Amino acid sequence: MKRRALLRTGATSLMGLAAAPLIGKTNAITDWTDCCPPEGEIRLCCNENPYGPSPLARQAIQESLLRGNRYPQASLKALKQAIADANGLSSEQVFVAPGSVSILRLAAWWLARQQKAVLSSEYTFQWLLRFARQLGSEVITVPAMESMHFDLSAIKNRLDKDVVLVYLYNPNNPTGTSLPLTEIHQFCRSVTPDYPVFLDEAYVEYLPDFKTHNAAALLADYPQLMISRTFSKIYGMAGMRIGYLLAAPEIVAEMESLDIGFNISVSNVSAEAALASLSDEAFLRNSLVNNEKSRAILQEQLNSWDIPHYNSTANFVYADVSRYGVDDMKAAFAEKEIVLNPHTIKNKNYIRISLGRPSEMEALGQRLNQFFTNY
Repeated sequence: MKRRALLRTGATSLMGLAAAPLIGKTNAITDWTDCCPPEGEIRLCCNENPYGPSPLARQAIQESLLRGNRYPQASLKALKQAIADANGLSSEQVFVAPGSVSILRLAAWWLARQQKAVLSSEYTFQWLLRFARQLGSEVITVPAMESMHFDLSAIKNRLDKDVVLVYLYNPNNPTGTSLPLTEIHQFCRSVTPDYPVFLDEAYVEYLPDFKTHNAAALLADYPQLMISRTFSKIYGMAGMRIGYLLAAPEIVAEMESLDIGFNISVSNVSAEAALASLSDEAFLRNSLVNNEKSRAILQEQLNSWDIPHYNSTANFVYADVSRYGVDDMKAAFAEKEIVLNPHTIKNKNYIRISLGRPSEMEALGQRLNQFFTNY
């Protein structure tokens, strides 16, 4: 499918989809709320930054409250320009939304209008795929590599006339594995413009080479590439709901025309906090350093318990806990006030462990050592 076909979808038809009820049970996309416990427990289930929002963001929040009576156009304009500057783009290539989930929903609406399939890996973040299924689109997945990395060769070989969008997640959730930018570049070169690529980068700032290998640079060569990011993770603003899309100006314009919030659904408070966060380099460095400390502590614990786990480049670690019973783990976690959600895929049990503060990771080991050692 050529670029003009991607941009051909009319806003009216997609707005109709926005008003239509989702297909299937509504709780299919809300079962993750089990990971939101009362405060006081050690919460290692939602990949939140335990240090955020940043000090500069907190100051901006206080100041922006005085402008709570005003619509946020000015704040959003400044934020879009700052995001564009940070990525070497124009502000016309930036779309800001209340969380990247809103962007995934818009992508699913566009997909449903095409009446074709989205192609991705079997182990990845499910929201876009769930929205697509609920709107009647086909979802095709290919097996991941043994290392839990995306198998780009398998994805490329599965492409056919029924596929209209490729969904990649880097670093991937829940596995934590990542692909080098060079591989993503090669993949885009081989499949576009026939197949648009949606690259979800919710955890990209945790990559050690993010500053020098920014996927936004690929937009110059691949105008059908779409990149979504969020302020929910390293910026510590999960509760403030703000994310953004980097794409060609035509795609951004279409997204803005489909936004049921009329481009004012992000509050002054969130926009100003996000703007301040972009300039708080000290906070980001501290978050990265402590994330590395916490990962090292957790990996040492998993090794001591002989629990296989995957090489993570994000703020969580994915572990194979198949020799433990899911119900037994849930009971042990609840007893020790550790909030984690083990799950079963293809008769194997896994657990995604978010990286909290180093002290929380130490407490995790102390509280669960007896269970994992003596099970």
